Amino acid sequence: SVAKERNVDNVKESGVAVVSERPSSSVLCSDFDTFKDEMIKTFGKGNKTMPKKEEFRTAGRFDLEKACYAHGGFSKVAQSIGWKMQYQRKPKDYWLSFDNLRNEIFEFIQEHDLSTEDLPERRLLLQYDRSDIVRAYTKWGGQAAVAEATGLRLKCDARRKTAWETFCERLAKETGLSGEALFDLAKERYNNDNRSTGTT
Repeated sequence: SVAKERNVDNVKESGVAVVSERPSSSVLCSDFDTFKDEMIKTFGKGNKTMPKKEEFRTAGRFDLEKACYAHGGFSKVAQSIGWKMQYQRKPKDYWLSFDNLRNEIFEFIQEHDLSTEDLPERRLLLQYDRSDIVRAYTKWGGQAAVAEATGLRLKCDARRKTAWETFCERLAKETGLSGEALFDLAKERYNNDNRSTGTT
């Protein structure tokens, strides 16, 4: 039988303590069918959208939030259950501010209990459906440039640098600039270089 945790919910109206049973966190993380049943029970049978992180926490279901990561992340869970993701569109030019990228990186590290000394790798970000941060890495000169600007370590150069990343790194060495100042100058010079050589 499925292991259970006994949870006591106090019902103020009647003054009676009602005992409900929930699957243990380990079962939720290992048994998808049990996890799915709890998700539907908690967020409604008629629900068609994946709950946001704050909805898990408001419901007091940190165990379900943790289990989402164990089952491949929010997007994969939503797809498996048949729910749609509640996409939160970032404001226009959001990623043009390096402070926004820095905040997103450290929030991601905290949420997933990662090393506070290492820059999250592209592979891990994609696993958790954060392609927006991956694109921002490229926009800001690549993983190496972002790691240097945030003071985080780069584990390894898993992929070959793009022409844009190589250009930004060379410009950073030449000028000593970083962050938004580097991005603005790199964007201007890169576009000018491409126009002068006839490349895109």
